[in-house]
Amino acid sequence: MGVAGQNVTVVFTDGVLRISTPTVQARLRWQPEPSAEELPVGQRKWQPFRPAHRLLRPPSSTDTPPDTKALAFAAFRETIPAPLVTAVERMASHQWAMLVLLHDQPRSMDLCRTNPVLAYCMANNEEFKAKPIAAARTQAVWYSHRKQRVILEWLGFPGTEAMARLIRRIPPESASPSMLRRLQNAIAHDRTITGLLAHLPTLNAGILHLVTQPRASEILTRRLLKEVAEDPAELAMPQAGDVLSDALAMLHDMEPGRALRRFAAVRQITEFHDAIMTEHQAHLRQQRDQMVARYQFPAPPVPGTPDIVPLTSAAQLRAEGETQRNCVGSYTEQVMSRRCYIYRVLAPERATLEIVWGTDGCWRRRQLKGKRNCHVSVATIRHVDEWLARYRTSV
Repeated sequence: MGVAGQNVTVVFTDGVLRISTPTVQARLRWQPEPSAEELPVGQRKWQPFRPAHRLLRPPSSTDTPPDTKALAFAAFRETIPAPLVTAVERMASHQWAMLVLLHDQPRSMDLCRTNPVLAYCMANNEEFKAKPIAAARTQAVWYSHRKQRVILEWLGFPGTEAMARLIRRIPPESASPSMLRRLQNAIAHDRTITGLLAHLPTLNAGILHLVTQPRASEILTRRLLKEVAEDPAELAMPQAGDVLSDALAMLHDMEPGRALRRFAAVRQITEFHDAIMTEHQAHLRQQRDQMVARYQFPAPPVPGTPDIVPLTSAAQLRAEGETQRNCVGSYTEQVMSRRCYIYRVLAPERATLEIVWGTDGCWRRRQLKGKRNCHVSVATIRHVDEWLARYRTSV
């Protein structure tokens, strides 16, 4: 069984899940032993690798019939013991390392149950320790016997019971290696951040994104964090943090040292963003057109359509920001460095789309907003997601 798109093919045959893209082929099998290998285009020898792709997902409650790609992933899922599937399926990416750890050391299941995100970090320790795959796999098994505070210290976090409790409050759906590395770095530079987090019952993606912003301890309040922690929409995709990040990026472009007030509510972040955006658009208009025009953007990572049009120059970004009253005019550097790409959405309604390279190895929707950052309809979200799904290599 399998699925074919313009650029991605996913098939499951003879116990092997095969994922093919224009640049690389991957093959994964669980039996008789876990094995993951990849073959980049132009190479002749398959090499071991650690997939970032999401391979397992909790069963959906919707009545939508699965497509052939979903059937291929489902068939692969059936080859893995059910307790292991349950232990890792809520993670949004980098599940393979956890599965392999549970295979190599069944006793690590205790840590998966009591502190799943710490087990996730330990299994993916090469993301924190810059080690070869084989060494990371061996060390994950060895450290699975240690106390949680010892594991934390090895990974670069404070080796304390308090830190173990903080990590325990991160929902699996909110975890990614990149976000956890940012948390590690933020705490290393400012230990007061742990005090901001100590009173919160859950540390969702929105919270993690906020506290890892520059100057976080100067501008965040417990009242704001409580509001974000209680918002179900912030579980896996940060929203208030994205707005704040955009505003801080625009401010850094204009006046990095400006004093900032503390934010006590998400509404205040939105108001701050809108005010900075107005300033920044005036700032951009003052820049010389010939300097802006010289930027040559990389090719769009996902081909556009008549309704979803890539913006391929700094001038187009600036025009989109002025038309839609948003901050994409400041995204030239991010697009040039391939950290994101911006598209003009024309139907079902007018909107601006930002896609980013996700932790699961696929380009994903990050922001999709109407004029003045207004929310868009469900139909528009579905239209964009169906377009992106054609190029997705994760389940």
